[in-house]
Amino acid sequence: VFLLFGISKLLTPEIWVGWIPLLLKPLIPEVNTFLFLNGIFEIILGTMLIFGIFTKLAALIAALFLSSVFFFFGFDDITTRDIGLLSIAVSLILTGPGEPSIDKMLKKS
Repeated sequence: VFLLFGISKLLTPEIWVGWIPLLLKPLIPEVNTFLFLNGIFEIILGTMLIFGIFTKLAALIAALFLSSVFFFFGFDDITTRDIGLLSIAVSLILTGPGEPSIDKMLKKS
């Protein structure tokens, strides 16, 4: 989800403008730059999670990022999806990477 949404923010930032929390809008001088940086952040985070690179750290960052969604948006149909993603992130924080991960490959060598 992070990787897909990050790519989408780079390719079609205009569809994401409405998702910027109202509390943050006055603090963001350039919306397209914010969305670009957020897209890059999500691409890097998604890649780290997919390939198991610094898995626990990436999962912690994902959990904090997803927790901010609840703070800014409250509970709705979108945050219902994010509860599932947050649960996965917490699980990765607790259990770490699986066997097919770069973290595990590096640990073995």
